[in-house]
Amino acid sequence: MKTKSMVNIVGLLFLQVVASTGKDDSEQQPTQATIEDEPYFCGTAGEISESEQGWIVEGMHYRLLAQSSAEEALILSTILEASWFAMTDWFGQSPELTSEDLLNVEYYADYTSWQEAIIADGLDSPSGGGLYHPSTETAYLFAQPTLYYSRQLMIHEAIHQFHHQARLGDHSLPGWYMEGHTEYLSHYDWDGGCIRLGRLPLLTQEDRPAAALAQIESLDLQAHFSASESISRPLEWAIFRFFDKADDGTYAEQFTAFRDAMDGGSSDAIAEFTTAFGTNPSSFNNELQDWIRTEQQPMSPLYMEWQHENEDTLVGWSDVFSIAPLKNATNHFELYFDIPESPSWFGGVVLSYEDSSNWVAVGAGSDGRISTFEVIDGSAMWSDQDAAPTMEDGGYHFIVAHGETESTILVNNQALTLPLLFSPSGGAALNSSRIRFTELLWE
Repeated sequence: MKTKSMVNIVGLLFLQVVASTGKDDSEQQPTQATIEDEPYFCGTAGEISESEQGWIVEGMHYRLLAQSSAEEALILSTILEASWFAMTDWFGQSPELTSEDLLNVEYYADYTSWQEAIIADGLDSPSGGGLYHPSTETAYLFAQPTLYYSRQLMIHEAIHQFHHQARLGDHSLPGWYMEGHTEYLSHYDWDGGCIRLGRLPLLTQEDRPAAALAQIESLDLQAHFSASESISRPLEWAIFRFFDKADDGTYAEQFTAFRDAMDGGSSDAIAEFTTAFGTNPSSFNNELQDWIRTEQQPMSPLYMEWQHENEDTLVGWSDVFSIAPLKNATNHFELYFDIPESPSWFGGVVLSYEDSSNWVAVGAGSDGRISTFEVIDGSAMWSDQDAAPTMEDGGYHFIVAHGETESTILVNNQALTLPLLFSPSGGAALNSSRIRFTELLWE
């Protein structure tokens, strides 16, 4: 049974904005690219200008201060504008903005700049990496170790901001409920102009699903729902994703009714859940625990230079050899990549994997050769195998089929057989390159 399938864009639609922004939205309706299972929501970056603090980008809904490159500031603005429409779809309404008002998001280069900005706004010295504060109505964050997580944290704080201004007003809600929204929705797919929230990434450095898996023995929904604070963000991610997605959305309608009651002013989560579902939260403990075991990110980044894009696409970049192997053994794996524009590159697949000190990758490089890269007990060795065949479109398609003792690799339909040194695996590999891997597929 194949666990991944290619994304097929089958059309473009235009959706109705649920709540008016007070502006002329006719020129920026939320373009929705319909995909196999869920829609992408598309946005447009605002106008950029430079200030003493950093880049200022003013869009239809957001005023972004970004201490980043101008290119990244425009990407962050696009992500925010696209997320506005995705959040409107989730929450059912959006903040009411006047023609002069925009939601403020401030993205700082480091912890010190972030902390100083928050203190300058009259707030207490913060901890962590991000903050939304109702008194200033501003979302604050600073750049994180990975690009995906930096953007995810921005979405996380923007969700807090959107949720508060669209639905809550002065109504206070439990910390676990607030973090459940943000942890769930902030995991995203991004294609450069359009976004999907509430996704399960191929891989992240933080790996919330794995953290939830490690904590499932302590899961008690009754205790969680009766708490006032955030108990565990990984478990809160799991709770929200489970009730929205499990069994093809079996519980989604009831969960929406529960959320509507909570956002509408209720302070009794257990009573509202029982009303919506007809049973108490703890009756789902075993089912949720079993679901967490299956709802895991399929790949691990051996280093940090990997970014999820969607369910069959990821981007890797590194000055050294870097891999993103599957967590579990597989019999079949394939991927595709276009030849990078850089003069020197190497890209391919993980062939077998035991641990970070024992693995094998095979790929094609700018020298025109197929080569293997073996790491045994931490020692690495290159081995040339064959001339690399070319494709008319200038890309490389790898297919790996594992036997009991050896693996057959098709590189643009040219076969290569190699011994299977470790557990049969799959995944992406690169060396001194930036490569976008697509059409990931495994059995």
